[in-house]
Amino acid sequence: NGAFDPQSYLTEMMSNIAKSYVSIYPKVKFHLDLNVELIHVDAAVPLGLIMNELVTNAYKYAFPNGGNGNIWVLFSKQSDYFYLKVEDDGVGLPDNIAERREGSLGTQLIKGLVRQLNGTVAWSEAEVGTIVQIKFRGYLNNEKS
Repeated sequence: NGAFDPQSYLTEMMSNIAKSYVSIYPKVKFHLDLNVELIHVDAAVPLGLIMNELVTNAYKYAFPNGGNGNIWVLFSKQSDYFYLKVEDDGVGLPDNIAERREGSLGTQLIKGLVRQLNGTVAWSEAEVGTIVQIKFRGYLNNEKS
């Protein structure tokens, strides 16, 4: 039916990213919470690329001085929707984020991948740090999984 369990795929990918940054950002703790048992196989690649880009950005931009911090990745499902939230307690969004984001290749990549998922993406400031939230349906191209 085109569905598969994303736990091992996403866990391995995220732990590889965390391992690659641990020497550069030793004081940043990475937290992964995956609460999804099945996802459509066609959603797995765009989702993995989105997570990769968002977590990499959090490491690179949230902790510019190598300070202490946390990055949380939460992937969950409620009724017909999947929710991905990547949050950090770093320096937050810069004042000129709107114009920087529009020209950013990474942002264009994320928006394009979210479009593939027929989803929405929102960047917001947390009390401390940044939150990126993505919401998409559990199936693609109007085909139910």
